Amino acid sequence: MSKVVIFDKDGVIVETKKLHFEKWKRTFNQHNKKFNEEILNQMMGRSARENIKKFLDPNLSDEFITKILSEQLKSIISMFDRYVSLVPGILNFLKKLKEAKTPVALATSSRLESMDLVLDKFKLRSYFQIIINANQISRSKPDPEIYLKAANQLKINPKDCVVFEDSYSGVEAAKRAGMKVVLVMTSHTRKDIPAVDLAIKDFTKININDIRSL
Repeated sequence: MSKVVIFDKDGVIVETKKLHFEKWKRTFNQHNKKFNEEILNQMMGRSARENIKKFLDPNLSDEFITKILSEQLKSIISMFDRYVSLVPGILNFLKKLKEAKTPVALATSSRLESMDLVLDKFKLRSYFQIIINANQISRSKPDPEIYLKAANQLKINPKDCVVFEDSYSGVEAAKRAGMKVVLVMTSHTRKDIPAVDLAIKDFTKININDIRSL
């Protein structure tokens, strides 16, 4: 029986793919580079700073990257209401976990500012005992650091954790941490990422017993 649930944010708790596509398209256009959905899929689950170095220019200074991140945050704020919504069923599922006194953590590659936007806009903060964002880790997914840190803070063995993820790098990170993984198919199907323990379209039909049996 798994005792702890850990959620990624983007594509798991909130639908943000369109937002991130538009955000990154603006950034790439400003640097005269082409952007498409294939690149976005490769970015998913990784930190924005890492993606800038990998897909724009590995030689950019930290100061310049910080400037890009600041501009991206402005884009996120301006487009948030238009492009961001809760994944169907997630709020009810979080309520059920809270009623069952199941420890819950949020482990996201998002930076603090964009994470706070989601938590405050949808009033989700009270559902998580532990919240970890990109500012608190040194290695982004697929490195398992963020998930191992969540388990450590909750004082739980990683094998007793179930992670909800939507990306290749996120699933790999959770598996490398020794955890069970549920794929939320907002961006990929189980055919795309077969190495998971369960796959769901959204949270409208899943119940606590489904994850306890993993």
